[in-house]
Amino acid sequence: MDWHEKILALDRLFPFFLLIYGFFVLLVLELPFFQRVLEAQSHSAFGTLKNRRALAWFSLVLGAFWSLQNLWADNSLYNSFMGL
Repeated sequence: MDWHEKILALDRLFPFFLLIYGFFVLLVLELPFFQRVLEAQSHSAFGTLKNRRALAWFSLVLGAFWSLQNLWADNSLYNSFMGL
């Protein structure tokens, strides 16, 4: 695998990393169980996550659209959808 193929592979995976990051941070911030656990153990960790709520939403939305675009741009998926 040469460097160009590695960059293309990373370009395919990065949007999914964004999506997963946004999903898990928002999951921890929004579910009451995780809120109680984080507040009981460390206020600084929960405060840090609260400060990153906007980044998590941005990552979730951007990662979702970017991942869908990569899936759509994949020739095999596009061709199967178009019946080619």
